[in-house]
Amino acid sequence: MFVLVSAVTFGSQIRTSWLQIRCKISIHRATEPPPSPLSSLFPAIRIPSMKTPGDLPDELRVALQAIRRPFCNVGSIPLDDNTPLTLFFLDEEGKSNHLPLPCNSAQDVQPLLEACKKAPFGRGSETILDPAYRRALMLPSHRFSVSPSTTIDPYLCGILDNISHHLLNRSNRRIIATLDKLNVYGPGDFFKGHVDTPRSSDMFGTLVINLPVSHEGGELVIFSSNAKLPRAASDSTSTQVEGAEPHTGDKYSTKWGKIDSIDWIAFFSDCPHEVLPVQKGY
Repeated sequence: MFVLVSAVTFGSQIRTSWLQIRCKISIHRATEPPPSPLSSLFPAIRIPSMKTPGDLPDELRVALQAIRRPFCNVGSIPLDDNTPLTLFFLDEEGKSNHLPLPCNSAQDVQPLLEACKKAPFGRGSETILDPAYRRALMLPSHRFSVSPSTTIDPYLCGILDNISHHLLNRSNRRIIATLDKLNVYGPGDFFKGHVDTPRSSDMFGTLVINLPVSHEGGELVIFSSNAKLPRAASDSTSTQVEGAEPHTGDKYSTKWGKIDSIDWIAFFSDCPHEVLPVQKGY
C-alpha cells in the first residue's frame, strides 16, 4: 500500500510539490490565528444561561450538532487508460528509478522497496524503531515525485476546497498542504493505534493519498477524537473529486486496494488512527 502523507495547515498559498504512495500531508490555516484541533471540531460552542426550562432543548441541539460534525473526509480521483502516472524516486546513493502507475505487480515494486528505509515513529520526545508497534517503509519528500503532478495535486483536484467545506464548515477558508513523506506497507506491515504530533502550531490535520497499487488488507482506521485507543503513541513525526464524503460517528475504515482510482482521506490531528496488517500486495 503506497500512501502520500501531508500536513494540512491554514495558509495564504498552496504548496504542490508533494507526493506519496500513501502521502501524508499536513494541513495549515491561512489568514486567521491557528486553532487547536478541537476548536476546529467544536467552533464557538457557547451555551447561554438558561432563562426558562424551554431553553434546554435548543441548547442541547446546538451541542449535539457540534459533536456530530465530521472528524474525517474521504474521496477519490478516477483513473483510466488515458491518465498514466509515474512515480520517480531516488535511492540513498542518488540513483534514479521509476514505477509506472497503476501497478498490479509486486515484482515491479522491488526497486522502490530497496530505496526506502524502515519507518520510525515518535514516542514522547524520542523517535524510535519498534517492529512490534510499527512495521513499514518510507521515503522522505525530497526523494520522490509523481508525474504528471497535476493528476494528484490536492489544490487543482479540489481536495483542499472539499476539506475546507466539509471539515472546517467554511468554503472560503484557505489551507495549505505540505508534503511529508511516502509510506509503503507490504505483506504483514501495520501501524498500531497512535495520534500524530503536529508539525507546526497551525497544523490542524492530515491528508493521506493512496496511490493505485493493488493490495488487500492494510485498512486505515480513523477514530473520532472522543475515542480512546490503548497505548496511544505519538507519530513523530473540484470537479475531479468523486465520492467526497464527510463522516461522523466513532470511526471510519478505508476500503482501498483497487487500481482504478486514487483515494484520499483527511482527518483532524487529534484523531487516533491505525493501519491494519496488509494481507497481500503493497
